[in-house]
Amino acid sequence: MMKMISTKIVLANICLLMVAAGCARQDGRAKDGDAASSREMQEAIAAERLGEYDRAIKLYQDTIDAYKSAPLAHLQLALLLHEYRRDYLAAIYHYRRYIETAGMNSNGKGATRDFTIVSNRIEKVGQLLSAQYVRAIADSEDSEGVRIRKNYAELDNKVAKLSAQNETLAESNATLRAEIVRLNNKIDNQLLWIKRIQSSPTDGVNAGKLDSVTITDTDGKEKVLQTYEVRKGDSISVIAEYVYGDRTQWPRIRDANPDKVKNGDRVKPGDVLIIP
Repeated sequence: MMKMISTKIVLANICLLMVAAGCARQDGRAKDGDAASSREMQEAIAAERLGEYDRAIKLYQDTIDAYKSAPLAHLQLALLLHEYRRDYLAAIYHYRRYIETAGMNSNGKGATRDFTIVSNRIEKVGQLLSAQYVRAIADSEDSEGVRIRKNYAELDNKVAKLSAQNETLAESNATLRAEIVRLNNKIDNQLLWIKRIQSSPTDGVNAGKLDSVTITDTDGKEKVLQTYEVRKGDSISVIAEYVYGDRTQWPRIRDANPDKVKNGDRVKPGDVLIIP
């Protein structure tokens, strides 16, 4: 019994070291593509439905080995390791790999709900793993029990660190998604600006026009100012979005044209405004 427990502890350490390194059994030949529709994945699903769980486990692992990203294969493999083989440490690893790989390509509420469900499963599997070790300690001699408790404490600390790393990764993904949304909005504003700046009064009654004018200041120096010819339906907030890509910049235009902007942000078609 002591020998069997020692073997389990050694294997658990090896597996957790793989988890800590964040590595799967993929080699340099792993390929891009849709793992979910691959031959290996379809065969694995069919084997699982027929109750051929050992074969399904091997096929899910083959899918993971063959593709750089195979979140669904990680999830299905974790479920089988958890519920069929009761290999709890390996199940935790593949549950975490599912969250990591699926999180890179998901940003909706549905994905967040799925991640919560999987996180709850990780917690439950951790409890089962703890119970497994408690039973092993109870069956061992005192000296062996001390060593097992020490190994378990080390494993528990590593799992806690991995959990913290996963939370940091989730926060980074959220920040990146927010930045992508911001940049897309900025691009949309720039495209709108380009479209409008290419228009001219001859394009129709609603067309505005950016231009420039040269003036001489009190010191006799010439200065070039950008101007905008107001079109029908314009307001200075609309003009600010047009020229700056940001409608909240409208006070700059109002302050530069006190004689033409007198009633909120209303302006008259045909007026030429100075654009600071």
